[in-house]
Amino acid sequence: MINLFLASLGTVLGLLAIGGLVYGIWLIAMHRRTTADTSKMPFPSMLLRWTVLDYIIIVLFVLGLLLLFADLTAVLRDRASFSEWHLVYLVAGVIFSFMGMLMMVFRLFMLNNAIRSLGLLAPDHEREPDNRDHAE
Repeated sequence: MINLFLASLGTVLGLLAIGGLVYGIWLIAMHRRTTADTSKMPFPSMLLRWTVLDYIIIVLFVLGLLLLFADLTAVLRDRASFSEWHLVYLVAGVIFSFMGMLMMVFRLFMLNNAIRSLGLLAPDHEREPDNRDHAE
């Protein structure tokens, strides 16, 4: 029963993620049509935001890994009921899911690095307590 719920939730979140991807590609295509200068790529500015879709991808990873581990424990508990290749596919699924999450963490670090290098962070006024009430 819980596996059916997790699979349904993963399906809905997966469809949302695919819809968000299609919407993002459509936004980039519309931006390219309206912008006369095609030398500037529009998506670096779009990627400077950590969006809801990024969180959906993380939740999809967690749900997918939960289902893979549930199936893996069932296979390890009763190896005679499953063929030999089933275990290999489950381990490959865990490895691919883990690599996908590493790419998301890498994207988060690259995003933070880009924000810092472009100077988009708010200025630090903690070391200037006397200037808190005055506009600059």
